[in-house]
Amino acid sequence: MAPRLGEELKSRRERLGLTQRAVAEQLGVQRASLAQWEGGRHLPSAEHTQRLDEIYGARGALVALADGARRGGMMASPRAFRSVGDVFADVARALVDKMHKDPEGRPLGWAHNLVGNRPTPLSTAFVIRTLQQIDDAQVDLHALGRALVERRKDGGWTNRVVLQGRPEVTAVILSALARLGMLTDVDSEIEKLGQSVDDLARSRPYVLSAVLEAVLAIRPGARVIDDLVDALLEARMPVGDALLWPANAAAPAELLEPSLAHTARATTVLRLARGARSRPDVDEAVDMGTRWIVARSKEDDGTTELLEPDPGNKAADISVNHFTAAWVVRALAGRDGVPPQRLNAAVKTVWNTYSASRHLWVWRADGRLPSWMTHDAVAALRALAEAAVSSPVPLDTGAPDTGTATPAASGEQRRSLR
Repeated sequence: MAPRLGEELKSRRERLGLTQRAVAEQLGVQRASLAQWEGGRHLPSAEHTQRLDEIYGARGALVALADGARRGGMMASPRAFRSVGDVFADVARALVDKMHKDPEGRPLGWAHNLVGNRPTPLSTAFVIRTLQQIDDAQVDLHALGRALVERRKDGGWTNRVVLQGRPEVTAVILSALARLGMLTDVDSEIEKLGQSVDDLARSRPYVLSAVLEAVLAIRPGARVIDDLVDALLEARMPVGDALLWPANAAAPAELLEPSLAHTARATTVLRLARGARSRPDVDEAVDMGTRWIVARSKEDDGTTELLEPDPGNKAADISVNHFTAAWVVRALAGRDGVPPQRLNAAVKTVWNTYSASRHLWVWRADGRLPSWMTHDAVAALRALAEAAVSSPVPLDTGAPDTGTATPAASGEQRRSLR
């Protein structure tokens, strides 16, 4: 009935290394149904076609094929799209090409704007983490790690000469160094990082989320995690019956409004925290944040936050841009009950900011190529791919293996591939 659609479904599934059973579990259908779709004997419903399009990263190609088959027309072959893996390989090559070196050819790192001429510690750490996620380094990451260590200042790292170390910057760099095995005293580093989170930082959900995410990655059992979780929960504001995150929790209450970027970021990181801490208040906060994100009709575009203004020197103001769509994808991927069209809207925005000619993500407001934006996009697309795969490992891994089959885990229970 629909041979071209069936062939495309099978081809895309196999390129991603997914089994029919794994995909069928994601859709809530029998494996035999998927086999019939791939064999061209039956057409998937419009809803199932949309979900398959999202799982396979087909960007509408499968939906177009299915629509043509339903109309009974002869569809031309779908436009060829590169697989996500191929895009990641392009990204890795583009990042390596943008790396700065000293006159002897030793790697120095990357600029904040990847086409800039001054490498910074934070940008270098973001690119290291990106290459680690892609698993396609192509450069001596340990040499870059040593360059980062050499640029440490009092209290940690910063991108500005006139300032002491900042917790959100230090957190990103420590997580990159930890993945390289270059932290000599992890517990001491975590303790100092926690102590650097002052009252100002506690009012900023972005800073708290960045630090908490790093600590969870470096030392999931660290004592400071509960304190950071408490601070992040306290940074919320009431919105009707919900508690959500603004950009600045210390602002006057009448001036506050919930932020999609900050709520998505906080919800994402608190989801990660649930793997280290079992807390009903965290579960409630994650569910509340997720419901609000799903209900938002505003475009998942980027936003800018003035993190710390300098009254005496405007040039020293610290501003932060947020790739909202990438964090929305991470917040919603794998969650039960999320309408496919809501997640797909965020995924579409992520891809709309990708430059196929530069092989990097672009901040459309001014055409820059920020290192953190490509990092966030890769993290979001990895989360999306991982949410589409179920493992056969039961959640209670301490239980004896009886050799019997276990029910498929829900989207929220699925194991991460990380």
